[in-house]
Amino acid sequence: MIAAAGLLPLSVANLASGLWPPVDLLASFRLQYAFCASLLFLVSLWKRYVFTAIMSFLSVIVNVTLVVPLYLRDDVGAEVPSDQVRILHINAWKENLRTEDVLALIRSSKAEIVSLQEITEPLHNGLAELADVFTILDAKENALLFRTGPLAPVIVRWQEIILEERPCIEVLVRIGIKDLSILAVHTWAPLTLARVRARDKQFMMIADWYCRQDVPAVVVGDLNATPWSACFRSLLHATGMLDSEKGYGIQATWPVRPVPWLAWMARIPIDHCLHGPELRTLARSVGPDCGSNHLPLSVTLGWR
Repeated sequence: MIAAAGLLPLSVANLASGLWPPVDLLASFRLQYAFCASLLFLVSLWKRYVFTAIMSFLSVIVNVTLVVPLYLRDDVGAEVPSDQVRILHINAWKENLRTEDVLALIRSSKAEIVSLQEITEPLHNGLAELADVFTILDAKENALLFRTGPLAPVIVRWQEIILEERPCIEVLVRIGIKDLSILAVHTWAPLTLARVRARDKQFMMIADWYCRQDVPAVVVGDLNATPWSACFRSLLHATGMLDSEKGYGIQATWPVRPVPWLAWMARIPIDHCLHGPELRTLARSVGPDCGSNHLPLSVTLGWR
């Protein structure tokens, strides 16, 4: 009864997650709340605890209402565009010792663009092995890789930019006859109140960056926020960008370690690919495990 009574206010309070940072962090676990509330509801029915059953059922409704839209697609039956680009994002994790697995994943992927974050020194040195396949744009602990070849993306210009003391990569690339702006960004993890504020300010800077683009744009990276975070919702609302996860369900990426089964139960989607309405998501998946505490994210985009 206590658990059910606490779960409903927690679920409802998360709807106003922008008002207080601790509540915003708790808003990230919608699927977990829905699962726990469902179990409580079934047990309450069995035990005939009416009050607990009502409270847990309302919790299920609140959380499922926020989760279900991620599973609904609005482009079913639409023609598959011929102009496509495949993006692979990997937060390699600064404690990752499996450098060869990361390099093997990049080399075996069919991605034209690879976003790398939290690059360790061994991984940085290992990127030289990929120079025959990719052009590498290096920005300290971040990198963007572009596949080489006759039909490969052409880098028009790029630069390293700083968002709240975090290096990011901005690039304009030409794919066939179409231009695409890309911002690879790694926001602050919301571990303290100061970092929450810094992350939220980064999101406002991302919105400003997007609104300045005059070609279709993509934002990719570890955003340290879930689709239910206030800063994430505000970014989509302010820019009109689309979340590539919509229509493909919750694809949680973090954490993977230290205890695999416990990490799986707590896993949330914080690695993202957002894009303008000129593009649509054709495919999206996470994995496989390459030694990081994040699962890789693979997204295929096409021009509408």
